[in-house]
Amino acid sequence: NDIRIQIFHACELIGVINKQALVATRTDLIAFQSYAECRSLLDFIDEKQMSEENQESINRAQKEIAKMETLVIQTRNDMQNITKVVKRQEINMGGGDSLFEKIDTGIRNAKCILACVTSNYTKSINCGRDMSLSDALGKPIVPLLLKATSTWPPSGPMALVFTGKPYIDFCQMNVNSQTNDIYRHLKSSIK
Repeated sequence: NDIRIQIFHACELIGVINKQALVATRTDLIAFQSYAECRSLLDFIDEKQMSEENQESINRAQKEIAKMETLVIQTRNDMQNITKVVKRQEINMGGGDSLFEKIDTGIRNAKCILACVTSNYTKSINCGRDMSLSDALGKPIVPLLLKATSTWPPSGPMALVFTGKPYIDFCQMNVNSQTNDIYRHLKSSIK
C-alpha cells in the first residue's frame, strides 16, 4: 500500500508540471479513489475546490519541483565548469609522452570520471585506454550518453568498462521527468 502513496505523489508532481499528462490518467485513477491522496489528484484534475490540506500538498509538490529545478541548474553549471577545466587542460597539454603523463595524473587525481559517450568516443583507442585506467583504479565512471547508440554498452574498446554501468541519457532527455533520477545517479556515483 505504501508504494501506491508514492505513485500518487509522483502523479502529483507530474500534474503540477504538466496537468494534461495527469488528465490523461484520470480513468486509471478512478479505481483508486478510496485513497485520500488519489481523491485529491482527481479533485485537482477536475478543478474542484480543494481542501486546505490538499492545496498544501500541491504547494509542497510545487516547492519540491522548484528544488529539483535548482538542482538541475546547479548540475548543469557544474558540468559547464568541468567542461571549462577539461578544455583548459587540453590547451595546456602538448603531444607525446608528456600528454600521457598529464592524462594519467588527471585520472589518478579525479574523484569521478564523466565519460561523454558518442560513437567516435567509443571507437577511440586512446579514450578506451583512459577508461580502462579509470576502471582499473576503481574510479567511479558516469557515462553521459550524448549521442544515441544502437546498443548498451556500445560495441568497441569500452564495452567491458561500460558493462553493468547505468548511463544518463542526454539524447532524449526530458528534464522534468528525469531530474531526480539524474541527480540521484550522479550523487551516488561520486560518493
